[in-house]
Amino acid sequence: MLLLMIMMTVGIAVVNQLNNFGALLVLSQTDYLKVFSPEQLNAMSMIFLRLNNSGQGLLEIFWTPYFFSFGLLIIKSRFAPKILGILLMIMSVGYAINIFTKFLIPQFHPAMFTQLAMSLGALGGIPTILWLLIKGVKTQQEISEV
Repeated sequence: MLLLMIMMTVGIAVVNQLNNFGALLVLSQTDYLKVFSPEQLNAMSMIFLRLNNSGQGLLEIFWTPYFFSFGLLIIKSRFAPKILGILLMIMSVGYAINIFTKFLIPQFHPAMFTQLAMSLGALGGIPTILWLLIKGVKTQQEISEV
């Protein structure tokens, strides 16, 4: 499941970057775009930027089960502290809340939910990254000694 979520996220992220390139292309002022007024070009570039925002929301849909299953894997494997797994699972709940409010109730989606998801993401993601970079995972021998 982890591998599938990673592969889906990478594919969607690469395709989502086309929206950014589309906005840059529209604003590049090439000769074939001179038929459009500056207001029209600005509107088209804003459409691409809004599509990028929707693509980011699509990425978050796949991040939610990824972080939950990664946290569960950390808890079950004992290769890293259980608190990291719990924080990753809390992080996935924050992303789920953000996604559901963004897509199901878009008129109600305040910035508070996005800030909550980002805060929970920092709470779970940053300590896990630092732990894995600095301390690393326990070896099989270290686990059997405990």
